[in-house]
Amino acid sequence: IEDHAEMLGQADRQADQALHAALYEGIIDMTLHDETRMVNSVLESAAAHAVAVGRPLTDFLGVPQRLRERIWLRLGEEVDPEPAFVMLAAVDVLFVHIIRVTIDAYEEASKLATAAKATEISRLYAESERKVMEYTVEVARANRELARLEQVKTDFISIAAHELKTPLTLIQGYVNILRELLADERTISLADGIGRGAERMNMIIEDMLDLSA
Repeated sequence: IEDHAEMLGQADRQADQALHAALYEGIIDMTLHDETRMVNSVLESAAAHAVAVGRPLTDFLGVPQRLRERIWLRLGEEVDPEPAFVMLAAVDVLFVHIIRVTIDAYEEASKLATAAKATEISRLYAESERKVMEYTVEVARANRELARLEQVKTDFISIAAHELKTPLTLIQGYVNILRELLADERTISLADGIGRGAERMNMIIEDMLDLSA
């Protein structure tokens, strides 16, 4: 198997080249040292990446399956039938382990991703709730301030209108007295002008009082 590393370590799909080559080296390490740590590490890392990018498990399992088929084909071409059968049986043992680890690693990565997603959703919900509460407080404060300003405006208009109404009433009274006492037409005309101005001002004051009501 090691003698054919350059050929068998190449993947048909370019996207799987890195995983295919690393997995092949892991298989060689397993056959030489009866040690699974390297291939397990490769599969766990690849499974985490597959879950992260949304690659289905069935598609992910295709990588070791295609590698197994290529090794089987090469052994059948290079080795006599009897020793080839023994080697193929050994290869199948390796790939049973690889498939099992691949599935377990993928499922574990999926659980971690789901937990991480749930944690993120929970965080986002908490953040959203916090912002809603802050917004509610701000709106309540703003509404109270608007109500206060509205009351200040109403009070000001009411006070100003009442304060203006008293001297205006006096002006209108004096104008009426002047009209009765004056004989000069020009002076009467001036008094009438003052009266019309007072009446106009009185209408404005009444509007202000209506607005403040």
